[in-house]
Amino acid sequence: MTRTNIGKLIEIAMTDKNFTQKDLANKMGVKQQMISQWINGKSNPKTSTLTKLAKALNVSSDYFLGGNNTGVDNLSIDVIERIVLIETEIKKLKTEFYSLRKELKKK
Repeated sequence: MTRTNIGKLIEIAMTDKNFTQKDLANKMGVKQQMISQWINGKSNPKTSTLTKLAKALNVSSDYFLGGNNTGVDNLSIDVIERIVLIETEIKKLKTEFYSLRKELKKK
């Protein structure tokens, strides 16, 4: 499983449980920055940590290893994936907007 996929799976399970990164970090006894790194694909949790992560999110260990959605509603996954795509598009549009605004101010 790639870093991005694990990060998305963590984010989907967190959203399904209404957990913030801080909530998950506290439940696992790790720093919030570690959760952020996993979600953003900057690092992967160690194999030994996956079991702890699965328990904290109330999903099966297979959820991270094979993408088994036990404990996470398939509809939630679809909605979250769409939200992630929309958020990405919004970021692109904001960047374009600020760039155009900057150009207009120069004129």
